Amino acid sequence: MLEHISLAHVVQWIAVVFAAGFIGFFGKHLGQAIITRIQGKKMAARLSASSPAAEAPAPSKEEQKAAKKQAKHGLKQIKKRRAKPS
Repeated sequence: MLEHISLAHVVQWIAVVFAAGFIGFFGKHLGQAIITRIQGKKMAARLSASSPAAEAPAPSKEEQKAAKKQAKHGLKQIKKRRAKPS
């Protein structure tokens, strides 16, 4: 049976398998790159379609500081309630 298989035939099949693996590996990466690019364009279109007037203005430093203090105070109150024996 092995007498019928030539070296050229073996090399041909090795080349076919190598080419298939090469195409499969890089085809996967190319497909992911294309999908990422399409999703990026869709996301950019969504962001540009949203009106900037609908967004709330950024809070000032004083407002940010007050919100942070309020959150910290709330956490302290929760810790106190947990620490008190019932």
